[in-house]
Amino acid sequence: MRKGDATNKHLEEIYEKYQIAVAAARSLAGDANKAQRGAQVGIARRYLNEIRAMLKVNPNFSFMYPFDDVWFEEQERMLRALMK
Repeated sequence: MRKGDATNKHLEEIYEKYQIAVAAARSLAGDANKAQRGAQVGIARRYLNEIRAMLKVNPNFSFMYPFDDVWFEEQERMLRALMK
């Protein structure tokens, strides 16, 4: 049970870091900050991929969190929009 709790806590940490990276990318609007925004979007994508990988290992996380295919598609679409 302790290993499950640690994995759950790790997923929560990754999700929090993902949200921080998305917020940072959103705060860097404008052409002057495009490189910095791209870096933050890259960090967010890395965390999003890590969340996706964790769900492949343990699909039960999708019962506790709103992570499903639709959510991942929405997040990818949002990250692409941030790069425009």
